[in-house]
Amino acid sequence: MEKVRIAFDVGGTFSKGMIFSESGKELLNGIAVYESHSEEAAPFIMNNFLFMISDLCGQLFKEPVVLLSLGLAFPGPFDYEAGVSLIKNLEKFDSLYRVNIKKELMEVLQKSDLTLSENFTIYFENDASCFAMGEYCENAQINGGGYFTIGTGFGSTFIADHHILKNQYGLPESGMIYNVPFEESVIDDYLSARGLQRIVREVYTYPMDLSVLSERASEGEAKALQVFELFGERIGKAIGPIVKNLPIDELVFGGQISRSFSYFEKGIIHEFTKQEITLTIRSTKDTSLSTIKGLFYISQKKMEEIEK
Repeated sequence: MEKVRIAFDVGGTFSKGMIFSESGKELLNGIAVYESHSEEAAPFIMNNFLFMISDLCGQLFKEPVVLLSLGLAFPGPFDYEAGVSLIKNLEKFDSLYRVNIKKELMEVLQKSDLTLSENFTIYFENDASCFAMGEYCENAQINGGGYFTIGTGFGSTFIADHHILKNQYGLPESGMIYNVPFEESVIDDYLSARGLQRIVREVYTYPMDLSVLSERASEGEAKALQVFELFGERIGKAIGPIVKNLPIDELVFGGQISRSFSYFEKGIIHEFTKQEITLTIRSTKDTSLSTIKGLFYISQKKMEEIEK
């Protein structure tokens, strides 16, 4: 039987998956997208994972396959080693709070019709770190980079010489900067959907969906363009002092809000120019694709270390 590995980028609304051969070859043409049903009860979510896995295998194979591993890139807070979700009051996966997903999901899979290898394992990684590693490994010309996902929160990871930077160069022990003090609060409150809406209300005096704001910016509306430029300037002010002295060559932006990168890029450059920062900045081509590739890469490295 064919031996495969499966990986998912798990989000509050959608989960996106890919299937790989034992050696790591991508077997699916593109990414499969499923509803996460993150508002449902824990048993429903576990069975939904089973459905997604079975569907992925069924898309490619008529005969049963042997599942070698399952990787899940999850947003935090999360105990990734134990496989326990610590997500609470974030309007997603509340029913999984303090649930040992690794144990519960393993039981569901073992009772299913799927064939698991003798050493089948389920592993979890931070979605922002996976995105970072996926982008980093696709660009062999750089020594290091800073990688950011901007959505409901602000994810961040810094990599240099194939290692995630933590507790050095002034970075926190986690290596992530979402809770670094900035202005009246912390970075996460400003470089996120909440932060963007704060600027929207300052400029328009009323809230506005990101899709509407982006559409108005695409039509050249001055206020919409102003919102994004101010948002970019705020990004530059917040991360500039942090990235200035890191051994990195580029900054890459992903996440839902970064789809509008072309509108807030100008603000970042303006602020970086004032700080004499010359790093290359760009947006990702596909956040989920990079996240899944990074998840697979991290898992492969861990398995290699275990085998040693």
